[in-house]
Amino acid sequence: MNHSSLEEFKASLLALPSAGVGSFESLIQNSLSAWTNQKFYSSRSGRQQGRDGGTGPGPLDIVFEAKRYDKTALNERELLGELVQATQSCPNLDLYVIATTAPAGELP
Repeated sequence: MNHSSLEEFKASLLALPSAGVGSFESLIQNSLSAWTNQKFYSSRSGRQQGRDGGTGPGPLDIVFEAKRYDKTALNERELLGELVQATQSCPNLDLYVIATTAPAGELP
């Protein structure tokens, strides 16, 4: 995929709503469900305990956080805090997925 194609792909992701039906969150939720063959559920608005969604009972405990950012940089302290919350609320956590439109190189 060339740079132009990546920019077009990112623009299409940014055009999605951040939450709700047809959103970036639901795209991540549905993609993870298809890849793992497990049902994923969305967290309710408000206190999400470090996750936008996760699996129900199954072979793996997986949670995800979706960060759809255009110009805002990832905040390492915020992400680490969310990871701690997720591990505390899901002690058998097997995988924590961060899906973001921000460049991955922004985190050390």
